This record gives sequence, structure tokens and C-alpha cells, in this order.
Amino acid sequence: MGEDGRLEALADARDACPEARAAYVECAKGRTITVAWYCKGLFREFNECLKHHTSDEELARPRPFL
Repeated sequence: MGEDGRLEALADARDACPEARAAYVECAKGRTITVAWYCKGLFREFNECLKHHTSDEELARPRPFL
């Protein structure tokens, strides 16, 4: 898979986790360094969701052209 395809797959993975992403983004608003402490649990949830959609198998899967 080329770099463009990989980036598209990663963007699709973010879109596959809308609740976790929204919760993390909301927590991170207005924070700088403190986001690492205040939002750690939400970041982990979002990251776990992303892992399911960005495994080597998922990234190697053929993607339809739109």
C-alpha cells in the first residue's frame, strides 16, 4: 500500500471511532500540557478503538476506489 492509501486508511480509522474521538477532543479543548493527565483515559479509549482499525491486516486489506 502506498503512502496515500495508508493515510486514507488512517483517516477512515479515525472516522470509525466517532464517540471516542469526540470525547477526547472535548476533553482536550483549552488544555495544553495538562491534556496528558486530564484526558489520559479518554486518549486510551480512542487509541484502543484506532488499534482495531489500523492493524497490519486492516491496512493490507484492499480498499475500494470511490
